[in-house]
Amino acid sequence: MTKQIEIRKIIKSDNAIISKIIKSTLVELETNLKGTAYYDTETDAMYEAFQKERTVYFVATIDNEIVGGCGIGILPNTESTICELQKMYLLPKARGYKIGFRLLQKCIEFALKNGYSKLYLETFPQMKNAIDLYTKNGFKPLKESLGNTCHYACNVWMLKDLEQSILSLKYYFQTQINNLYPKEEITSFFNILTEEILHLSRIEIALEPNKIIKNPKLNRFLLATEQLKQEKPIQYIVGNTEFYGLNFKVTKDVLIPRPETEELVSWIIKDWKSSKNINILDIGTGSGCIAISLAKNLPNATIFSLDISENALEIAKYNAIKNEVSLTFLNKDILTLKNLNQKFDVIVSNPPYVRELEKQEIQKNVLDNEPHLALFVKDDNALIFYDKISDFAKKHLAKNGNLYFEINQYLGKETLNLIKEKGFKNPILKQDIFNNDRMLKCNI
Repeated sequence: MTKQIEIRKIIKSDNAIISKIIKSTLVELETNLKGTAYYDTETDAMYEAFQKERTVYFVATIDNEIVGGCGIGILPNTESTICELQKMYLLPKARGYKIGFRLLQKCIEFALKNGYSKLYLETFPQMKNAIDLYTKNGFKPLKESLGNTCHYACNVWMLKDLEQSILSLKYYFQTQINNLYPKEEITSFFNILTEEILHLSRIEIALEPNKIIKNPKLNRFLLATEQLKQEKPIQYIVGNTEFYGLNFKVTKDVLIPRPETEELVSWIIKDWKSSKNINILDIGTGSGCIAISLAKNLPNATIFSLDISENALEIAKYNAIKNEVSLTFLNKDILTLKNLNQKFDVIVSNPPYVRELEKQEIQKNVLDNEPHLALFVKDDNALIFYDKISDFAKKHLAKNGNLYFEINQYLGKETLNLIKEKGFKNPILKQDIFNNDRMLKCNI
């Protein structure tokens, strides 16, 4: 049976247990001497001792039982960039679960985020396993103590520059999110972050696994790891994504483009690649992924991008410049728009279409991060955008022009019937790569 291991911050009710672990370990090693943690007044009040700014104490649990702890404290009489690794003690039952390593990495992460550049510790020769752990993780022996810790009985002193190799960073990354994402996705996330934040290719990672990563890049990588733990989409973390072979900036103001939408773009390009001097209107442009991809592949097209959100249009404008295409942007609400004094050969839209009742099917990272304005419609009026856009298209489609929609997979027949009732001809309902009803095309 898999053990449930957790590293968390200390709470007041942990005091007695942590004190017992510290003191029993020192007794076992015959190091319960004056000038050690055994006689520290704070050992019986660890929660209170680590409430100061830039300090923390973590406890480790196995199946909710506390088995050890470790903290970061201020090192007196030294520069503010040096901190101390304090009171790393574990019960024997914690062995074999890499808990010491996890606690150490958690403390290093905290130290980096709080502006420390060096990590100091004091210990005893009897703590051989701990010294091996420290050595493997980059601590170097010192000839004398630093600061004034009052632990004058300790006679092993070590110091670590707060930096990580690619190899240790990868291991840390995997242990932080391995319960949240599939293994293949974790590997993909690591590759994306190393390229975007550390500016290292996969080949460089493979050839230089011991390359040292320093701040500020390291701190940015740790922050991104924390955001992934909170299930923030990787595209929002790095601020961009790929769509139809192009790179797009994405923020919380726009939806992250989906692979299914690439199929809609391909359909339009295939239908119109031989045409010249065509006008295209993209309704609900968001990041501009549809309009910009069409502009790149249909150079003879004049393309208009419409959205109700000014913030989304700013992102779309940025992406148009980034991908070197020229578009006309319209800040309009399609639900109230009556006329544009313009005819279009193509009108395309990927409007909001997810019903409130389908929220339970939506992944948490989408619900918590992507704009609901661009996602959801009310259950009792789920086709409102298709209704309004169809009416608009009847007035604004040029002769032989086409209307294209991305649609709700559960409402394919309903959307098709709506189009027919509006008088559109030659409707085609098309499935996506997952065999779901996803696209619709028709003309007047």
